Amino acid sequence: MKSKNLLLGYWNIRGRGNVVRNLLHYCNVPYEQKFYTKRVEWFNGDKYKVGLDFPNLPYIIDGDVKVAETTALLHYIAIRGNQKKLLGESEIDQVKVSEAISTINDLRMAIRNVCFTKGDFKRDFEELITKGQIKTLLTNFEKVFEKRDWVTGSLTIADFWLSEQVDVLLEIDSSKLDPYPNILRAHKKFIELPQVKEYRQSDRFFKVWYLPENGPTWNNGTKNE
Repeated sequence: MKSKNLLLGYWNIRGRGNVVRNLLHYCNVPYEQKFYTKRVEWFNGDKYKVGLDFPNLPYIIDGDVKVAETTALLHYIAIRGNQKKLLGESEIDQVKVSEAISTINDLRMAIRNVCFTKGDFKRDFEELITKGQIKTLLTNFEKVFEKRDWVTGSLTIADFWLSEQVDVLLEIDSSKLDPYPNILRAHKKFIELPQVKEYRQSDRFFKVWYLPENGPTWNNGTKNE
């Protein structure tokens, strides 16, 4: 049995929660949020109490359905919102979506690692985006967008994943994406989707993803402790 408003549980930050919120709004799925502001609230509180098979954040509870892991949440929301085409319109498309998400996760982890560096943030970021893994991945996506508007040809959950990573890079240093006009074009098309645009203009949207000097933050600048 589904609930009227599903529950999204996550830290009180942007992080991986934003790609989920983007999709919830795109699919017009009503939701409420439970924000965890202290580590103890999750790790010593709800983690093993809410009934998840694989406890992690973010999670969704929708009546009898309890799901964790971001990609699984995106699959569920697409189904819940009667937008199964976002998972790929054919079986081969679904394989390509899976391929794209795995690659986007490589990009996400490379960005995350440099954001959490204990060294020189600007130096490490410059190294990765000009000649390291991030550059290689961005170059691949730039070539993809020479041929089509969306990652796999039609709008899918892969585009929701990728847009978030592009947003982060734009926040770090937007000039570093100047060599990738096709990526920027695709990103602009995504954030101009009416439901996504409306969400980004709402008070539910976390504008700040992180600050280099202290890692991911809440949008009021407080550290996640």
